[in-house]
Amino acid sequence: MKIVFLSYYSGLVNRGVETFVHELANRLSHHNDIKVFQGGPQLPGAKYSAENIESDTVKDFSIQALERIKDTKIILFPTNGRWQSLLC
Repeated sequence: MKIVFLSYYSGLVNRGVETFVHELANRLSHHNDIKVFQGGPQLPGAKYSAENIESDTVKDFSIQALERIKDTKIILFPTNGRWQSLLC
């Protein structure tokens, strides 16, 4: 199964949702293809694929991430609310 997380602050700060995404992505990566679009570099110990998207706003980040998703058969987790949820 292909799973994509959108996590704007991952790689930049280490708080609640960022830690949640990192831990869940690592645990799911044993049997799934996991990709995390994030605003910073890949975290140490990551067992998943991460792609850094530099952007000034969550909205712009989300639009860029969604444009890079080529496969339509995925499970998509927006984690930053509002614009991200609406765009997804």
